[in-house]
Amino acid sequence: MNDTQPGEERAAATAATAEPRGRRVISRLAPITVTLALVSAFATFLVLAGFSPIVPKSAVVLDLFLANAIIILVLLALIAFEGFNLIAARRAGAAGARLHIRIVALFSVVAAVPALIIAIVASITLERGLTPAFLQDVRGYILRTADAVKSYRETQCETLLREANLTASDLDRSKPIFASDRTMFHDYLASRARFLGFTTTAMIKRDGEIVERVDAATPLRVVQPEPTDFDDAQRREPVCLELEQGRTFVALRVLPAFEDVFLYIARRVAPFASADLSDSA
Repeated sequence: MNDTQPGEERAAATAATAEPRGRRVISRLAPITVTLALVSAFATFLVLAGFSPIVPKSAVVLDLFLANAIIILVLLALIAFEGFNLIAARRAGAAGARLHIRIVALFSVVAAVPALIIAIVASITLERGLTPAFLQDVRGYILRTADAVKSYRETQCETLLREANLTASDLDRSKPIFASDRTMFHDYLASRARFLGFTTTAMIKRDGEIVERVDAATPLRVVQPEPTDFDDAQRREPVCLELEQGRTFVALRVLPAFEDVFLYIARRVAPFASADLSDSA
């Protein structure tokens, strides 16, 4: 009995010493983990919001999520450890155990309630922000933008057709120059195209043959119109085509003084306008 009692006392002393040592490790690890959690959350916000020089690529985002997940798991383990100690102390009838549990529960409620209130208020604010009136404003803006794009296209076509009619009339009157001096006729056509801002000006036939052509600094490929387009132009109906997703407008006009020859005029719009047309199409 005398030999056994000292062994039990040493084991109890070792356990008593190990328990405070474990609690000291936890007490030191907890603030470090919380600090790392705050730093990790702030760094994640800066990277994902674009406020840092680090580009949020897939690998970077995955690393951030893994770091956050590891820190969260460590925090959960610390909370579970402390909760287990509180429950064990209460079962053992330790002094102040119940009061300690009540204080922890009170602080948990104090910490959770503001977060819940903020979440509820944010959801209500978001829902109120997406009201039918707001959606109606967005719908109205989209419709107004579509109307503006349509009006812009109609204006471009009307202007180009009017200039094509004037140019065609001038070319018809210049038929004698075409027959006698093609160089002078070409220079005259080039001056007209340059003055009116045409990107490409050509005299073409139904079969695609180009009789005369003048290009600007950046020439465009002459796109063969459809047979119905030639028929409409032959009947003096306005023919306005859109190429390159609305970046280029083309007018087709018959030249009565020439045999089966049509005036083909192309004009490229400004880059910002063509981008707006493509986005709104």
